[in-house]
Amino acid sequence: MRNRARFCYAQTLMEIARERQSEARYAEELARFAGMLRQDPVLKQRLEDPLTDREEKKGLLDQTSRKALFDPIIGNFLQVMLDQRHEKDFEAVIEVFQGLADAEKGILRGVIQAAQPMSSEQIGRLEAAFSKRLNQTVVLNQSPDPGLIGGLRVELAGRIYDGTLQSRLSDFFLEVSGDPGKAVSFRKNVTALDNAARDSLPPGDQTASEWLNAEVRSAVPLTDAQQTMLAAALSKKFGKEIRLSFRLQPGLLGGMVVRVGDTVCDGSISRRLEDLKKAMLQ
Repeated sequence: MRNRARFCYAQTLMEIARERQSEARYAEELARFAGMLRQDPVLKQRLEDPLTDREEKKGLLDQTSRKALFDPIIGNFLQVMLDQRHEKDFEAVIEVFQGLADAEKGILRGVIQAAQPMSSEQIGRLEAAFSKRLNQTVVLNQSPDPGLIGGLRVELAGRIYDGTLQSRLSDFFLEVSGDPGKAVSFRKNVTALDNAARDSLPPGDQTASEWLNAEVRSAVPLTDAQQTMLAAALSKKFGKEIRLSFRLQPGLLGGMVVRVGDTVCDGSISRRLEDLKKAMLQ
């Protein structure tokens, strides 16, 4: 199941949730269902097994929904996914929905990687610092990485804040390998040169450079492979090297919108969203 389809399901349910002012309830019920799948391997296996009869799966899913006292909309939502043979993607779609629900409440979720487990107090201080900096509520989950020498790395909203000892050593070696009298990192020099080159171009002048800037807005972060494929496709279309910049927009109706100069490529999925919405409300 591709990311666009996952977003399609999640966005449709979010639209219904907004109309019924049930965002928090739907998020909580879907989280419980995802927990059931994790805690009950037999339930997960029976729902995902391609050899299990479709009607048996529908009955099992209906029984599970009724026993958990899910809202009928949630029950219909899961049944629609099952009807379209996307039962293996329940958890992935729920994760996307939770991301949309977080965005509605101004919550950003991230991951801390550190060599040693951090205490709740340490994580709380870090969450408070990022919340103040980004002016949003930040929730961080830790993922210990014994391979790190020291320090920590935070992945948040598609960005990486690297405070590991490895990163600091890398910057140090880059600094001492140049002019000892100028403690300016190689990375900062490259950034400054790149910015100066961009500033020297007249606005909208696409002939002054062998490359074009492209802004990509998407509901969920693109993987490295997806970014590479997109850059290659755009380079072929426009005949120049493409430099991509990314902006997350969870409420985006389509899966992706790309702007290159005055050209906008909109991957709209409004018709499919409306069809799914009608099916869930039946």
